[in-house]
Amino acid sequence: MQAAPQVEERFIYKCPFYYYLGQLCYMSTTKTGSVYLGFVKGMHLSNDQGLFAEPDTKQIRKVFFHPDQPFPEESLRELLQEAILYNDFKPSQQTLCKRRAMAH
Repeated sequence: MQAAPQVEERFIYKCPFYYYLGQLCYMSTTKTGSVYLGFVKGMHLSNDQGLFAEPDTKQIRKVFFHPDQPFPEESLRELLQEAILYNDFKPSQQTLCKRRAMAH
């Protein structure tokens, strides 16, 4: 996480999770042993870098790492920065609750 020193690492569900103003991403493996980085709010990210696999969940987007392909370091840094910016500017739960209360 040299690209984002403000990000905090915690181990949850036997996986490293990375936090910055909330959950940012996590590292995990599939049942077949493929390694991936899951972006918790990935549905809100642009994927201009073209790294995300086809979505298999509503919110999380995954970047799979393949040993026979070059590691996409620069593109991954850009994606991490975008996720950090999203967490910087996302509406807080308190704001969302106020909006819902005003709508009723």
